[in-house]
Amino acid sequence: DALRAVNATYNGLLANGTYGRWLAFAHDIRSDIGFSPSPWADLANFNKFTLVDFDFEVNREIWQHHYAAIYRANQVIANVPGIEMDTTRRSRIVGEARFLRALLYFNLVNLYGGNIPLILEPPQVDTRPGSSTTAAVWAQVESDLRAALPSLPNAYTGGDVGRATSGAARALLGKALLQQRKWAEAEAALAPLVTSGRYRLVANYADNFTAAGENNAESVFEVQFGDRTQLANGVRGLNIAKMVGPCGPSFCDGRPTRWYFNQFQLEQTNAGAADPRRDVTIFWNRPGGMDVYGRSFADRYGAASTDLFFKKYGEYYIPGEQDWDAAINYRVIRYADVLLMLAEARNELT
Repeated sequence: DALRAVNATYNGLLANGTYGRWLAFAHDIRSDIGFSPSPWADLANFNKFTLVDFDFEVNREIWQHHYAAIYRANQVIANVPGIEMDTTRRSRIVGEARFLRALLYFNLVNLYGGNIPLILEPPQVDTRPGSSTTAAVWAQVESDLRAALPSLPNAYTGGDVGRATSGAARALLGKALLQQRKWAEAEAALAPLVTSGRYRLVANYADNFTAAGENNAESVFEVQFGDRTQLANGVRGLNIAKMVGPCGPSFCDGRPTRWYFNQFQLEQTNAGAADPRRDVTIFWNRPGGMDVYGRSFADRYGAASTDLFFKKYGEYYIPGEQDWDAAINYRVIRYADVLLMLAEARNELT
């Protein structure tokens, strides 16, 4: 029962409003790297921070699906300690739930500020929680992660790969502290991840965004998506590429900005080659050609096209249209993130 309960909490990360679809719009497409030319006017306006209806699908589902997953985490945290079972496993399961609750509140406080309900117990049907404060939400995120750390293992094997590790809790703690400008505490949280030797950057950057490269040495925590064959089991695939991938194979409701593309042009590798991340991240009319889901860019969009489309998280290696349920995990935290966050913390301390 304890294992099923925490697995159900992980399943909450697959929903549209968590990592399945809409967070890509709330984060990337609303940032400097993206924009939305969507013919769905409400979606285009959402990405311009113009929200005429708070009940708009994207906003509503982000809110609902985060709190649905928090409800599941609260059930685990409240009830699993009372189950007679192996104490080490019991502590680990509760630690996983605390990590997941912290991750969900981390997203909510960043998107909505502290003016949100801070629900820490399974609510009753008549529960009407009031709003909390930003400081209280951040304090709870920190508390959950610090409580989870001692009970989570460094790694898993077999079918347990993908569960929250101590490294994932430490990385998210460092990120939460960094968001609050607690530079010294963030540095202390993140530095052990570098000295541990458990993580490294992968040689092929593209491996961070494909099904074949899942749970690699650079992965600190990723959401475990399935594909269309797993739908009957309640496990879905990643929808992001279908929404923001190239026009034709996808709906291209979110696209990269020219500014973002230009950032990849500023520096070259030590060998004088172009930044290898550029052609993994973005489809563009590259001299010499670029394949887009089995057809050349020029053939799809014209030889003079200046269009840009998101490439990563797409099954571009399978010719045809992008399926709704891509068999690609969403990488929430990578070792590259850890290195950048640690560098930022140390920079602020100097």
